[in-house]
Amino acid sequence: MFSSAPSTRRRMLAAAPMQPPLRRPVALLFAIVIATALPVAGRTATGPDPAQVESGIVEQTNDFRRQQERDPLQVDSKLARAAADFAAFMARTGRYGHGAGGSTPAQRARDAGYSFCTIAENIAWQYNSAGFTTQALTAAFMKGWRNSPEHRRNMLRAGLTEIGVGVAHSSSGGRWYAVQLFGRPKSLRRSFSIQNAADRTVDYRLGQDRYTLPPRYTRTHYTCEPVTLHLSWPGQDGTSLEPKDGAELRIERADDGDLRLRGR
Repeated sequence: MFSSAPSTRRRMLAAAPMQPPLRRPVALLFAIVIATALPVAGRTATGPDPAQVESGIVEQTNDFRRQQERDPLQVDSKLARAAADFAAFMARTGRYGHGAGGSTPAQRARDAGYSFCTIAENIAWQYNSAGFTTQALTAAFMKGWRNSPEHRRNMLRAGLTEIGVGVAHSSSGGRWYAVQLFGRPKSLRRSFSIQNAADRTVDYRLGQDRYTLPPRYTRTHYTCEPVTLHLSWPGQDGTSLEPKDGAELRIERADDGDLRLRGR
């Protein structure tokens, strides 16, 4: 008997950005975001073509992104190999989860030779006593991911540019496993610098992270996705902007005594 009721077990892991010591005027923003899938109960019979399910997931993921005004993702062979290997591992062993086998999505991407700025992963399994067609299995995986806020967020992240998908069937347990592995290569890492040429310490926020910049210091930020810079000046209006890649920003004190941000 087939049931589409999702498991109540969900998990979200993330690595927070890090702020560097000020004596080394460089800061790195680095993110790894992963989301655990929604299992679906039932039994399964063979039938779907795994390669067609994989291509269907890529196609429908990109359709979903276009509907939400996001750029489509390009298939990367290294991400695809890492996703396929992990799906096969879960199908072979029955071990399920982003840390199954003792590895992480980032480690699996590195082992496949993918040099990344950002990695995100969605996983899922499906199980139906009546079996699946290729189209039905593809639709079941996509429906579960779209209806889960964490998985939906991964599929729609603006900074991602590439994808790899793996699908595998367990001959012993009957489950179908799927892995979406998303990435942005390190070659597309964005950077900008901010220099404090004023005579006072300046506090600012980059995304959700807060920083302090003493006078005569310059910090370079590396980001993997578009991020908003917020600067606030005591006693005057602050400013917000999304720094362009390669921007060189400079905080100065104007003739009227107010602080000003130069460059964009």
